[in-house]
Amino acid sequence: MSTQALTTQSSATWWVECGANLPNGRFTRNHIMPADKVNSFRYRYGNRGVFVTAYMYDSKDQDNANLYGDFYLDFDYEISEADDKEQAFNLIRQEALAAVHYIRTIYGIERDQIRIYFSGSKGVHIVVPKEALGVEPNKNLNTIYKMMAEDIARLYSLTTLDLKIYDNKRLFRLPNSIHQKTGLYKVRISYDELTRLSFSEIIELAKEPRLDPRPVVHKIPRAQMEYNRYIKKLNDYLNRPRNTQVAIKLDYTPPCVEYLLNNLVPQGQRNDTIAFLASFFKQTGMPKEQAEETLLEWNEQKCVPPTSSREVRTTVNSIYSCENKMGCSRARILSKCGGESCKFYKKGM
Repeated sequence: MSTQALTTQSSATWWVECGANLPNGRFTRNHIMPADKVNSFRYRYGNRGVFVTAYMYDSKDQDNANLYGDFYLDFDYEISEADDKEQAFNLIRQEALAAVHYIRTIYGIERDQIRIYFSGSKGVHIVVPKEALGVEPNKNLNTIYKMMAEDIARLYSLTTLDLKIYDNKRLFRLPNSIHQKTGLYKVRISYDELTRLSFSEIIELAKEPRLDPRPVVHKIPRAQMEYNRYIKKLNDYLNRPRNTQVAIKLDYTPPCVEYLLNNLVPQGQRNDTIAFLASFFKQTGMPKEQAEETLLEWNEQKCVPPTSSREVRTTVNSIYSCENKMGCSRARILSKCGGESCKFYKKGM
């Protein structure tokens, strides 16, 4: 998301969260500020390893606020020292180009309206303007975007599209900021550059910041129709008859677990979340039968759509039958770490 995009709304109304990598290797976040203060944060931390939420919020209370922001896709690939970096980037490139084709074909949004970024390491970010989709503030916008991304990934069998980045507090690297590990900038690249340049040539582009204009975008009827289809799909799910509360009584519930228990979990993250919660319940001493019953109820209320009861039982039984424990490292993937406010911080659960 560009800083220019953040400042299109009144700073008195819209808030964002920022984060930054520190010289000592730690990461600081929870810096809540008006949207027009992002650049001040950027330069306070030397424009290196700085992030802002993919969404703006209509209040400082992110968990209960309406979300507003562009649709985003993140393509990345784990590359070891032995991997051919050009070959690995070519896979990212091919899958990113497939997503652009989908957006043009299904949503009717032209290439010059789609912003493409090189991450400063090896990844590619694609940003689709919210104006083209007719997006309005919505508490479940992250879940809607997750559903949209899943359909793209499913159609093309994408392997580099990250589907775990659609939580409601997702941080994204600021455009034209310096990657803390590579020293390269996250830069805007054109569709033509993504298509024809080699990885080494794109690396050269990323050695300096580049212009990042936000195109003037108007609502596109076909795009809005597709976006509204996902809203309806989610609303139909949310409005089905069901109980509204999961009754769980524990002496202490970490913020990451609290978040997972009380927020929607999209397809693609359900089994991992069930396994993590089962591991947490096991470590608190909860009997397996109670954990199973709790997660069956939670699955019906919070998973979009619910996974099968059989899968829930299988996952719980697997977790309770093994010695392995899931802790903070897994929590940071699935949820938001509570940091020093959590008594398990740096200790693991």
